[in-house]
Amino acid sequence: MTNVSTARGTTLVEAIIAIGILVGAVAALAGLSSAAIRNAAIARERSVATVLALQKMEALCRDVSSAQASPADAWAVDRPGYVEFLDVGGNPAAGGAGGRTYADGR
Repeated sequence: MTNVSTARGTTLVEAIIAIGILVGAVAALAGLSSAAIRNAAIARERSVATVLALQKMEALCRDVSSAQASPADAWAVDRPGYVEFLDVGGNPAAGGAGGRTYADGR
């Protein structure tokens, strides 16, 4: 007969606990990888939006160089093509010309 204190190996309880810990670790890693994939997609969308905005700003800057200069009193006098009355929120102000108008007709 063998002595219980000298028996080697794992018991069923120890094996179940070890498997439970392993399953928990794998589930946590799966959740982290899911979040990483989602964040990578968001970062990609923001990067594309930033590049497109930069391209648009560069195009607008190129267009401005060929546009005619505003009259000296364009800030005070309602001149068609130069005036833009907006409130603090960027919406057309009441009593103003309404809408954004530009010298090049945009």
